[in-house]
Amino acid sequence: MITQLSLKNFKCFKSSDIKIAPLTVLAGINSVGKSTVIESMLLLRESKMKSESRDIPLFNLRLNNQYMHLGTGMDVLCDFSDNDEIGIQLYDTYNTEMVFDGAWLVGRDNPSSVLEPIDIHQRKEEMGIFEKSALFAKNNHQYIDFSFISADRLGPRSRFEVPDESVEINHNIGNKGEYAAFYFDYMHSKKIPIAEIAESEEADDIGSQVNKWMGHISPGYKIHTHVERDMDAVQLSYVKKNGAKDRRSSNVGFGLTYTFPIVIALLTVRRGGLVLLENPEAHLHPKAQSMIGDLIARVVQNGVQVILETHSDHIINGIRVAIKEKRLVSDKLLINFFSEPQENVSDPVVTEIHANNEGKLNEWPQDFMSEWEDNLFKLI
Repeated sequence: MITQLSLKNFKCFKSSDIKIAPLTVLAGINSVGKSTVIESMLLLRESKMKSESRDIPLFNLRLNNQYMHLGTGMDVLCDFSDNDEIGIQLYDTYNTEMVFDGAWLVGRDNPSSVLEPIDIHQRKEEMGIFEKSALFAKNNHQYIDFSFISADRLGPRSRFEVPDESVEINHNIGNKGEYAAFYFDYMHSKKIPIAEIAESEEADDIGSQVNKWMGHISPGYKIHTHVERDMDAVQLSYVKKNGAKDRRSSNVGFGLTYTFPIVIALLTVRRGGLVLLENPEAHLHPKAQSMIGDLIARVVQNGVQVILETHSDHIINGIRVAIKEKRLVSDKLLINFFSEPQENVSDPVVTEIHANNEGKLNEWPQDFMSEWEDNLFKLI
């Protein structure tokens, strides 16, 4: 599992070390570096996967890829940098700690979106991190090893895409959830990889478990998919209990379709896998947000690493309740709260917040989960 990320001269970070836990919540106000943490990991993954020299640690950094479009090196070079080097250091633990320490040169005179690596001393352990870290997994096992679900997900529509690669080659839901319907259709009869998170009153196949958790969002609905092979498309519809017919996803609320890929990712990732999530609370009512927090907690307790960016008190409180009710060990949770840099300091302030066994938090920095209480006092 990833244990630390260090960033140098990358976007808003001049030099910062960010701790990562099995369940890491990135919270805080807008535009203070939360997304940058996830972007840096995705940047390493995509750049290494696309590298022609897969047998050496050095590789080009590709700023524009399937996950993001960051522009040129000058667009991502920190405004307060003392040189033209971007650095990303990754710590991962697989029996023993592995470290990757990479640096890339930004060309001021010839701006490019592909940054050349700087020939620096490389540790022997860096070879192992590419082979063993879930961040660089190829997703060619029976279930998901790595999944990233973006905040920019696909909403309801008549048809969804069929991926170019088969599921046997790449267990892929899509960054925007574009392949979620196809993946569900293919995997629905298989057993979920982590039996401990199964809702006991339901069968332990993926279809039953996904529908059970989706039922917490909108009770009475079940998912129906139909693959149209001649059109390389999948129809996604919802069946209402005792309803006369299927309802197209475009005729059902956004929350179901927006949450669908997140629930599938969490229920089909295998032990040792990694899931990155952005704003899983989008289009969900508060109770459903808490439910997502609870599901995340159960998955993490059973060996999966989840790193999520959220603005939702309900997601966080759902995780805290799971701790109190013994579905998650408190030591597995770390909330990194990002706030504005202090005077004469360029980097955002990152406050590490931990929970005890009752789900109570040890730190309450300014603006952290305080809006409800602040407004209540104004109304009294």
